[in-house]
Order: sequence, then structure tokens, then C-alpha cells
Amino acid sequence: MKKTIQIEGLWFTRDEEGAGWSCETELKGWNGPHESCDVVIEIDTEMSDGFSSQPLVPDLEPTEAQIAAVKYLLENQSRIIERVLDASLRWARYFMENNEDWFDEDEAIESVSQLRDNIGALEILVSPQAVDGFAWIGFSTDCEWDEEHGLGIAVWKDTVIDVGHADVAFSTPYGGFDEILPIEEKETRENVLSSLEEQEQQAEAEYLASLPDSVKLVQAICIGDQDEVQRLKQRGAKVNDTPATFPPPIFMAMQTQDPAAVAAMIAEGASLSVKNHEGQTPVEFAQQMIETFSMSSQMPLGDPELMREMISEFLGEDVGDPYDVVQDTLNEIRGLGGELADAADEIGGMFDRLAGEDSESTPQSSHDSEQQETLDALQQILEIVRQAK
Repeated sequence: MKKTIQIEGLWFTRDEEGAGWSCETELKGWNGPHESCDVVIEIDTEMSDGFSSQPLVPDLEPTEAQIAAVKYLLENQSRIIERVLDASLRWARYFMENNEDWFDEDEAIESVSQLRDNIGALEILVSPQAVDGFAWIGFSTDCEWDEEHGLGIAVWKDTVIDVGHADVAFSTPYGGFDEILPIEEKETRENVLSSLEEQEQQAEAEYLASLPDSVKLVQAICIGDQDEVQRLKQRGAKVNDTPATFPPPIFMAMQTQDPAAVAAMIAEGASLSVKNHEGQTPVEFAQQMIETFSMSSQMPLGDPELMREMISEFLGEDVGDPYDVVQDTLNEIRGLGGELADAADEIGGMFDRLAGEDSESTPQSSHDSEQQETLDALQQILEIVRQAK
């Protein structure tokens, strides 16, 4: 088994867990136009599909696409670092403009020189995902304007395909802030991102197709697909043959909160003597589901004063108006744009309904009825499991 490999004169060493390779080297341009900086280039060879709970495949060597990406980086480092810095500057400006209340005027970042004063050391990760023979590379660093989330840039060859928080550098990019990147590279970005999305979808489809028939049978029972249940049973599938890497079938059925699914799973012979990963029996898990839902259902709907009291108790006494605190936080998230802004809008709508601020909110009587239906279903599940035991 190889412990070192050479790429463009650099020696990469396998890490102790066999999950990748790394090399310490120098790149020009990050700290200054003509300055070199120490960096570690890591090559991720954990070839997981991202959906399975199966162990990752260890001790793989870099793919040809990863080697090609490293070579391209080393041969074109000045241009690539320049574009990474440009994208970082665009992101810093965008972030600070959309969160102007957080910053003083003298903290504005208007140039690459000022940017360099507000970023840390560079980390580089070569992804296992590739397009047209080249893996994409993630660049990440700390930054003064967002110390919690950091800075991440995804690059394919010499094109920046995504920018944002540090997680952009190590998770599949989706182009959430495409509008701030150069328009002349938009077509390339879209093509690369589309290809990566297709790869994700294909990996998920392959994972679902690779599931054992026993798992497919459990899933079919949970959603009430009787035709699929009969087809899988004819092929010899049995619910209790589910691998240990998956939750026991009875727990998978209980998580649907559907008494019919639980009853059907028991009818198919699902074991009730099993425990989940927390060591709970099915009865104990059903009891916990009821307790958890009962606690959450006590949240008042449409009573502003009770909501204020509960939020104040949670946040502390000296926070001012708790409604303002919540709304200010949501507005800060909206300022990030993209999917985060959409999520903040959705959460804001839910908050308004709970607080009685939304004129179209669900009437209290309807809300109570829905909660009671859910609670009844959970109690039915508990009774079904108790009787079957």
C-alpha cells in the first residue's frame, strides 16, 4: 500500500485514516502579489455516495481528475488565486452591504489589499467530484467580517463556481450567490453546477437502487405501497432481514406517525424485541414521541403576550422586546440572500402565525384540532405496540 505519491514534483502523504492525501507547499499571490504563502493541499478520496450509512471506502489513491486539478492549480496558481481573491472581495462587499448594521464605515473592504488584512491562512481541498476530467477545488479561510462562518470559494479549473461561507469549500456547490460573480463566466458556472447536481441525483438514485430488498420492503410498508410490498415479498424480502446499519423496521414505521403503517409492519412480522440506537424499546419510544409532541403543542398560538413571555424567558430578561430580537435576527439572515433568505421568510411566516401577527393564520380551533389528531395518532401507535407485545 502506497504511503506517498508524487504530483508535479510534490510529495503527497496518505493520512492515518486512509481518507485522503495531503502536501505542504507554497502558493503565490494570497498574501501579496509577489509573496508566497505556506498552504496544505488536501485531496479527498473518501468515495462515499453521500446518502449511505455504509462505511467509507478507505485507502483509495487520487483519481485522474483530482491529479489533473492539482496540476492545473500549480501551473495556473497566480491566475486562480487572483480570481479567488476577486470572488472573496465580492462576497465581503455583498455580506457587509446586506448587514450594514453590524459594521462601522471604517470597516468597509474596498480593495484586495484591504481584503488581505481581513482574511487568514488558506486551506485547499480537492473534491472527489469532477466535471470533464477536472475535480473542483475548495478554498477556505477565516475572515474578520464573519468569524463564525468563515469564507469558502469553489473553483473548477480557473472559474469560480460558488462563493459564501466556509462550507462552500467542502460540500457540493450550488451557486447560491451567482449574481455577485462575473457575468462573463456565468455559462461555465451553470454548466459545471448542472453537472455536479446531476451527479448528486444519480448517486442518490444508485443508492436507492442498491438498497437491500428488505429495506425497500420496509419503505413500501411505511408509505402504504401495497403493489411494491407484494412484489418484494414475492422476491423473498422479509422485514427482519434489514441490515443493522438501518433502524429496526418497527421504529422506521413509528417515525411516520401513522398507526396504519405501524400495524402493517407488525403484521409483516417486524420484531418488537429490538431497541433503537438510544436503547429504547418500541413502547418507550412511543411514550417519548407522545411526551415530546405534548410539550411542543403547548406553544401558544395567536397570543402575543404569552409568546413574549416565553421568548423573554428563553432569551433572558435584558434583551428588550423579544419580538424585535427575533425579527432582527431573521432580517440579518435575509440579508445573506439565496436559500437562507427563503428559509428566513418561511420561519418569519411561522413566527407571525404563532404570535397572531398574520391575519391569515390558522384559527386556534383548527390548530387545536390538528394537534389533537396528531396526538391521537401517537396514542394509537403506543396502544398498537403495547397490544402486539
